[in-house]
Amino acid sequence: MLALAPDEQTALVEFAVLHEAVITFVLTREGSEPALRVHQNKIEDQSLRAEVEALRKQIVGHDPGYRKAAAKLYARLLGAAEADLQGKKTIVVIPDDVLWRVPFPALITSRGRHLIEEKTIFYANSLAVLWEETQRARAPRAERLLLAMGNPTAAGEFASLPNAEKEAQALGKLYGNASTRVYVGAEAREDRFKSDASRFRIVHLATHGLLNDANPLYSYVLLSRGTDKEDGLLEAREILNLDLHADLVILSACQTADGRISSGEGMIGMSWALQVAGSSAALVTQWSVDSESTTELMTGFHRRLRSRMQPNGDLSGKASALRDAAIDLMKSPQFRHPFYWSAFALVGAGY
Repeated sequence: MLALAPDEQTALVEFAVLHEAVITFVLTREGSEPALRVHQNKIEDQSLRAEVEALRKQIVGHDPGYRKAAAKLYARLLGAAEADLQGKKTIVVIPDDVLWRVPFPALITSRGRHLIEEKTIFYANSLAVLWEETQRARAPRAERLLLAMGNPTAAGEFASLPNAEKEAQALGKLYGNASTRVYVGAEAREDRFKSDASRFRIVHLATHGLLNDANPLYSYVLLSRGTDKEDGLLEAREILNLDLHADLVILSACQTADGRISSGEGMIGMSWALQVAGSSAALVTQWSVDSESTTELMTGFHRRLRSRMQPNGDLSGKASALRDAAIDLMKSPQFRHPFYWSAFALVGAGY
């Protein structure tokens, strides 16, 4: 457990949704010993589900009146644990059931601020999975640094994403060295991703994404076809067959955080597939995001990530880099609403 809470400023918060209550487990480190505190909030699961969906609807709809619902949900889930979280800088959230659909960064604390303004937040599927990912992040990783693909060529209903192309090219300049590869348009091919992704520590896909509600493993991100053997739809089930050695995979696309909720496994979908394939962490989205604000957020995130990179190339502070980029974005009047920044979820080893 001590490896999962590397310091006394980190708290692991795991939820259990029961029929008539939500149980909140808060695991912290006190010196060399773990400390566990348990809180219960009585609420029927159907009422909880309604509150979560109502908040999501308000945020996705750009409703300025979301704060009341966000404060109510914070009180239900974390209100009783506030004393446990005092002085903590990082919260690792392990959701359960419908709580996977909660945009935790947008919750309003008792001090009237967004939770992300007070804490660094990232997610884990379970304590056991987080342990594996933490150990994986410490193992030797891929030799090359960055693979970025953006605005692939697509047919049919998919519109061009010029901001996604700009996003990928900006990352190439930011990381720019011999171990960086950037492909846009027709060059952002599915076959190239499958053959090359295992060689890179950071993989970034700026493209369209589509959730398959009926079978989440058929959810996909769009890439260019390239060859007759590939259809340009990189599905979650195909990702499972890859051998990744990445510290982080970013799916800068729509709804890549959603999937099917499975007891003990978390959310089964794109992020789960990436982690099974070998990535220590995945950055995904909870709803259809805005192209312009996403490009700004992602470039800000990578700029901070690059500045915190260790001399040996190891990544550190992934979740705090995302938090800082989100806070910077919300300072813009145009992107102040949580629709623009609270959809992004870092799942896995976020330290």
